[in-house]
Amino acid sequence: MEFVVFVMYGLDKRSAKLRKQRTKESSLLLCATIMGGLGALIGMYFFRHKTQKWKFKIGVPFLFLINVGIIILFFYG
Repeated sequence: MEFVVFVMYGLDKRSAKLRKQRTKESSLLLCATIMGGLGALIGMYFFRHKTQKWKFKIGVPFLFLINVGIIILFFYG
């Protein structure tokens, strides 16, 4: 899932540069929520995409931490 979300951020950045149809912000955040937080976080900074928007700047790291918490609870809880 992480790789898929990473690619989504890259494709959206490419679409933005080419002025083509974009991926909805809500879709990017939803994918980060569904166990794709690390891919979203890496994609944001690797592609320099959505790094100025507060809901991504704050939200994606938060979602990543939530993902890590769920994994810890699953394996150790």
